[in-house]
Amino acid sequence: MVTAWINNVTIDCTDADALAAFYAALLDREVVWSGGVWVVVGRARPNEPNLVFQRVADLTPGKSRAHIDVHADDVDAATERAESLGAVRGEDVAEHGMSWRVMRDPEGNPFCLAPGHA
Repeated sequence: MVTAWINNVTIDCTDADALAAFYAALLDREVVWSGGVWVVVGRARPNEPNLVFQRVADLTPGKSRAHIDVHADDVDAATERAESLGAVRGEDVAEHGMSWRVMRDPEGNPFCLAPGHA
């Protein structure tokens, strides 16, 4: 059995620092990490997802600006499970010292599968 959980909700934006500061203040949370293209607003409680603000050069019209990051102890097994439930596998990405697999849910919405430990 694969263990999987929502680790992050990721939002594309042009000014990640400003948007993270806004949500941190709104939700009474702290910015816990900033570097490269990402700024992370931490969890308020255990088992709650982080909010990640991802700096992008161009907000593509029609592109979803938010997606769920699902971490799994076995990305390949989680991919197989997602596909058996109707998801479609996209590309594997390795950037900024991290790696993940882009997937599409049955309605075509993007989500990412990434390695993690429970």
